[in-house]
Amino acid sequence: MGDNAQRWVVVTDLDGSLLDHHTYSFEAALPALSVLKEEGIPLILNTSKTRSECQDLAQKLGLLTPIVVENGGGISLPRRSDAAEPYGPPSMVEYPEDHSIRLGVSRESIHQVLDEISERRSLCYRSFAQMSIDELRACTGLEQEAAINAQLRQFSEPLLWEDTPEALDWFKKRLHSKGLRLIQGGRFHTVSGLHDKGGAVHWIRSFFASLWHESIHVLALGDGPNDNPMLDAADRAICVRSPAHPPLVGSRGAYSTTQLEGPSGWNESVCDFLQKLKTNPSSEEVTFDTASDSLEDLTITA
Repeated sequence: MGDNAQRWVVVTDLDGSLLDHHTYSFEAALPALSVLKEEGIPLILNTSKTRSECQDLAQKLGLLTPIVVENGGGISLPRRSDAAEPYGPPSMVEYPEDHSIRLGVSRESIHQVLDEISERRSLCYRSFAQMSIDELRACTGLEQEAAINAQLRQFSEPLLWEDTPEALDWFKKRLHSKGLRLIQGGRFHTVSGLHDKGGAVHWIRSFFASLWHESIHVLALGDGPNDNPMLDAADRAICVRSPAHPPLVGSRGAYSTTQLEGPSGWNESVCDFLQKLKTNPSSEEVTFDTASDSLEDLTITA
């Protein structure tokens, strides 16, 4: 892109967005991924997945960018030797020794609260911590290694809810009174601290602004209710059509929603966005066709 072009980064959810809801494949998104790489536009994963789950995927995608894990609970950073242009010289950032930044409550603290709540009322759910690897594989369709990585959580605890809506409302209130929240995803409800994917978007924007010394614009894509804070925090937001739930509605109204589901819709919308950005790179507004509802602490802090 030219010298007058806006500096954009793309922040995306994984399951049901970049990855197919059923097969976890990103093959349908390869054309858009290729263009992002050609244009030097960073792609940042912002997911409920763990650091261990994301590292292998990031390698397959060829990403050397920060990764937001566990719904904004932490940031996994590329190692110094990997943090090459266009993402900024390693010397510009003081990396923690373990290459991660904690933004959320520890899993151990969450387990303590869940134990306290279970003493007050018997609830029907199964947490990841309670499941064997075989049970987790049966619930998710994950392969053995992927299921093991999904268990290696640091800042959250997913639950397979098997109780009544009334019990769920009671549970949410108890968690809130303890400084925790329950976030609904595509398959699971996840207990975490009061962080979310939106706070991580602000961190990402600050990170790249500090590296590039420019104002940063964010395009975000997601499909589930836990993606709402991320989409609301972005400059441009796209809801990826989902087979699991209806299109999302944000704090400012309905988002542009893809015509196709999953990575096919992701590819469609990102290619459309990049084409319009390429046509008018310095425009203050990059819009989508929305006639209908379709297209359709590191030293840097937010």
